[in-house]
Amino acid sequence: ANTSQHSILRRFHTASVVVALFANGVNGVAACRMQREMDVSYKSAFVLLHKIRKIMGSDEDAAQLGGVVEIDGTVFGGSVQRLPNEKALWKEFIERNKAAARKKRRLIVVIRERQAENADGPGKVRTFLLNKEGDAIEIARRMVMPDAILHADFSTQWEPLHLHFETRRINHSESYSKDGACTNMAESFFSRMRTAERGVHKILSGAHLARYAMEMGWREQYRRRSNKTQFEMIIGAVGRSKPSTTFLGYWRKRAGNDNGLFDAVAS
Repeated sequence: ANTSQHSILRRFHTASVVVALFANGVNGVAACRMQREMDVSYKSAFVLLHKIRKIMGSDEDAAQLGGVVEIDGTVFGGSVQRLPNEKALWKEFIERNKAAARKKRRLIVVIRERQAENADGPGKVRTFLLNKEGDAIEIARRMVMPDAILHADFSTQWEPLHLHFETRRINHSESYSKDGACTNMAESFFSRMRTAERGVHKILSGAHLARYAMEMGWREQYRRRSNKTQFEMIIGAVGRSKPSTTFLGYWRKRAGNDNGLFDAVAS
């Protein structure tokens, strides 16, 4: 019994340290770094971090977004591989690989609530992995209060928003903000994801992009909270979570089937 209790305490201590290190990463923590700092295998660090990311997204309350809400989308992944050494070959290489890279891109749509002046908590940030921006219209109808004011860019995908909400549009080819319309808060979220992609993870793959977006949405929403508070929120969510089915035997499943994970994430 003492051996069993000691094993449980050791695991809890390890998980607490991992969450503390993870909370301190402003733009996330790479599995390779966690592998070195915790002296565990890369596979263990990879799975554990993705479990935490999923918990960060699924632990959010179901409250609707209200007041002023911004909606926008952008693609991640699918970058062309390293260019050849000789510049004369660059154009041909890019043209040959551009179509394949485009197929690997995945769309993330963010619906972000601006924080009201007298609000108790931060403005909510919700992220979605979708096929096209227009798929977010029905999501917005469910998640956003009918009396909210929505801000979007001039993409034709957002035209149906006018049927359901008071909508203000901004033409980004002319300005970032005009006549009170802007999507700067949504762009701020994407900026954080781009920073994480370039400086921390190098690649945000389509298979796991939804969870990276959940993590960055959570970090953006609670960016004003102290490290201690963020740690307590994450460790509390971990304690309330159920065992992960997505990552149960992940590396064994991956050896036999590489295609099922994205379907599970998208659903």
